Amino acid sequence: MSKIAPPAPPMIPARHHGGAQTPALIVMHGTVSPCRKGNARSVANWWHGTSSPDTSAHYVADPGESVQCVGDHTEAYHCGYNLNSIGYELSDPETGAASRWEDADHKAMLAIAAVDVARLCLAYGIPIRRLSNAQLAAWDKGGKKPKDGGIVSHRQMSTVFKKSTHTDPIGFPMAAFVKQVKAAAADLQKGASTPVSKPKPKDPVDTLAPGEKVTSLAQINQHGSAREKAALAQFAKNQGLKVTQTGELIRRLNVLRAEGKLGDTGRAVFYAAHGWHEKALDELDARDGKKAATPGKA
Repeated sequence: MSKIAPPAPPMIPARHHGGAQTPALIVMHGTVSPCRKGNARSVANWWHGTSSPDTSAHYVADPGESVQCVGDHTEAYHCGYNLNSIGYELSDPETGAASRWEDADHKAMLAIAAVDVARLCLAYGIPIRRLSNAQLAAWDKGGKKPKDGGIVSHRQMSTVFKKSTHTDPIGFPMAAFVKQVKAAAADLQKGASTPVSKPKPKDPVDTLAPGEKVTSLAQINQHGSAREKAALAQFAKNQGLKVTQTGELIRRLNVLRAEGKLGDTGRAVFYAAHGWHEKALDELDARDGKKAATPGKA
């Protein structure tokens, strides 16, 4: 059976995030904004902007789509006690009767979220289960391992770790949602057992915000994998530069991206510089696959 890949929605990078992490827990949130199409991008653009507060989450969903804002293997600032957890924001005003979660817009959003969370759990070996507060505390004491993880709310994180006072998502039907995630996971696994031909993907950099630029290489130098650092060295060599010429490397990355001439290695470096380590490694896998298919060609 093929391994299930994590979600790959459109990406609008959050300005604020931490360093490397291992995904091992899913934390559900409410945005305190309307449950309507377009809200996910509004929230993501807010986190991306220069006036963004020191907060972020990995994903945000609305009735029409989900958007990714921080790479899964990078810490996001979503609940005060963040390391090794994935923050998933649901568009919801956080007011009104609990029955609002049953209206058409909320149902459409939860269907999207259920597939995303199912993918995250299957990709990273996180059990699809609702953790009690005691189990959440045990997950932390046991070293925050994926096998001990599950799905919790921001309210639980606040209660157990006391790093936040937030109680969202208010009125959220967690038990029903976990069942929905299990059903989505079963469907994904059925599909994965039948090989299908994949369409040629778009240039992944095009899914970043228009005009998005590299401003630093710290994510690669401080948190990048050996392959990402090697890609940076290769990109520098291709450009006739040294890896220590940071300013010129950044300028070249941005110019080539604007011209649509980054190439596989350049795209991987562009992703890695934004903290999108999974996407960078996917790009390198694709590049190396092309090389294997064409012996003797770099």
